[in-house]
Amino acid sequence: MSEYGARLLRKSGWKAGHGVGRDRDKEVDALLGVLPGELRPAGLGLGAVPKDAFDDVLRRSKEGRAAEGAKGQAAAKPAAVAARLAGGGWDSDSPMDDDAPDSRGVAWLVPGIRVRVVSRGLRGGSLFRKKAEVVDVPREGVAVLELDGGGGTVAGVEAADLETALPRAQGAVLCVGGRHRGRRGTLMHRDKAAQVAVVHLDAVGGWDWLPDVLATVSFDHVAEHVIH
Repeated sequence: MSEYGARLLRKSGWKAGHGVGRDRDKEVDALLGVLPGELRPAGLGLGAVPKDAFDDVLRRSKEGRAAEGAKGQAAAKPAAVAARLAGGGWDSDSPMDDDAPDSRGVAWLVPGIRVRVVSRGLRGGSLFRKKAEVVDVPREGVAVLELDGGGGTVAGVEAADLETALPRAQGAVLCVGGRHRGRRGTLMHRDKAAQVAVVHLDAVGGWDWLPDVLATVSFDHVAEHVIH
């Protein structure tokens, strides 16, 4: 409103912030039913969102997806895991983020993981407890192994003769069973008594985006990921 027009209205009894005519004694905000306006930050274009607000929306979105993926488990559970690790220990009674250890079948055997021979029947027992890399899976449940330390190649080894082998802490791992199957991550802690590992799962990009998260996984469902 121009100063000239405001001056004319004031001569007619108008007051700033009030209506005109029969509603002259009512405040404008009460007439319009709106809240007082808020100035936009300097330099922020129409429709743009301040960075702090955008970061907050992104954070809440990630938290929501993590909670959905946990199927009703507490969304703060990964933070609780981190706190326990930071405290120097892990409670073997901690709940699992995983399926039962015996639910993996034989499809867990995939190339690029490290395993341990648990059968005494291979080569007269000379391979018992030896570690190897799975270099090929010609058919489901049957592997071709490259023994550690230049021990040669062994073909036709069945999944029942093997178990997953884990790296040292901070080593790369691949989930080969359970609901996290196919996800890569980093080994944070292992609990031999409970036969579970705490794994920092990497985020998954693309249309099926998943956030990075700490998960408690059965030894049977995770193996060292061999990266050449």
